[in-house]
Amino acid sequence: MISAFISAIFNAIGVTFDKLIVSSKYMSGLSMIKLRLFYISILMIIPIVFFGSLQPDFFTPKYILKFVALVINDLVLNLLFYSVLRKKKLSEIEPITLLATPMTMFFAMLIFSSERSPSILIISIIATLALLISRFERKHLNFDKYSWLLIGFCITSAIEVILMKYLLGVSNAISIYGLRTVCIVII
Repeated sequence: MISAFISAIFNAIGVTFDKLIVSSKYMSGLSMIKLRLFYISILMIIPIVFFGSLQPDFFTPKYILKFVALVINDLVLNLLFYSVLRKKKLSEIEPITLLATPMTMFFAMLIFSSERSPSILIISIIATLALLISRFERKHLNFDKYSWLLIGFCITSAIEVILMKYLLGVSNAISIYGLRTVCIVII
């Protein structure tokens, strides 16, 4: 539980730092993504070498395709998020990005039988409705084009988690994260 709290703190710091960089007139969003991922990939080399592991099944077409899908999905995810981050305030972005969690739970219930639970489905529906109700203005649901981009971000974020769950069966998180980051930097 403490690791989730620490992760949330670092995520908030990272998003705030990203907003500062993306908002500057000297660096485009795409340049910032590449720069950040470049530094992360350099930092990931040591843990990958010492702690990473890929089972032989990872190199089968089934898992290679899932990994390629993960890399493409993450490219789209980053482009969606950083294009919105450049134009909108954090206070407008964060409530919509909270939809990623209920969407992930919903997709997981559709795909994995072990994830199916009626109580979790009800909770995710209530959370989604609460987040959507917060977007009401004068009895109308208000979404601009950036809100729709964020909905796309939430969907791609949920897809990322599903693909990661598949890939964790044949590798560990350090290997997947590191290889994914290096591939995105190269592209």
